[in-house]
Amino acid sequence: MQDEPARPSPRPPSPTGGDTAVPLDPTRPFALREYEWAFAGFVKKAVDSLMVAKSKLFSKLKPMPASEIHISRNTTEAGEIVENNPIVTLLPIAIDFKDVVAGNLEPITETINSAAEEGVATVEPQFLDYMGNVTELFGTRVDTDGASFDHNAVRRIVESSDFDFNENGAPNLESWVFRTYNPTQLITFDEMMQLLPPRTSEETRQWDEMIERKRIEFNAKRRRRTLS
Repeated sequence: MQDEPARPSPRPPSPTGGDTAVPLDPTRPFALREYEWAFAGFVKKAVDSLMVAKSKLFSKLKPMPASEIHISRNTTEAGEIVENNPIVTLLPIAIDFKDVVAGNLEPITETINSAAEEGVATVEPQFLDYMGNVTELFGTRVDTDGASFDHNAVRRIVESSDFDFNENGAPNLESWVFRTYNPTQLITFDEMMQLLPPRTSEETRQWDEMIERKRIEFNAKRRRRTLS
């Protein structure tokens, strides 16, 4: 009877999704990788949380944990497909564990903060470029033809987009984020509206009529989904 092959000892999964997150160090044969995994998990969570806090865009997104991230695809009514490869971010974090042992947290917090800023600077532009490609392909991009950005442009943007209405019948635009230039920054819908002068009576009428049309369309789609 053959001996049963030795089974590998169980070990906790890497918090960053791969064993290579904490590579083996032959100079430290007695190091406990469980502690290093735990610390790596703390650092990753701290960096992720800081990226959300530093980015208005990320703060509007709902994270969906997944074991695998696939290529995302959007198909237009004409059958055109726009693909987006997963955004890979490599943020090397060098931490001297002597600081950890000594309780000197300032270098650690500075390193984590720098990694979060680098993560935002890496992911945010790629995400915005992808959304720009999607709006271009789906025909929801609004060109002002050189005219100044005003309430008419905002109304056209909103009218060309799909959005939900809350239980009170108000449009749900809180999650919308816009990118401005000179300087380049991200602002929310409310912040953008504050940059514009108050609507005229005619602009208010056009806005209200557009919102009512979108509300009727939204309710009709919801009824169809309920019936199906």
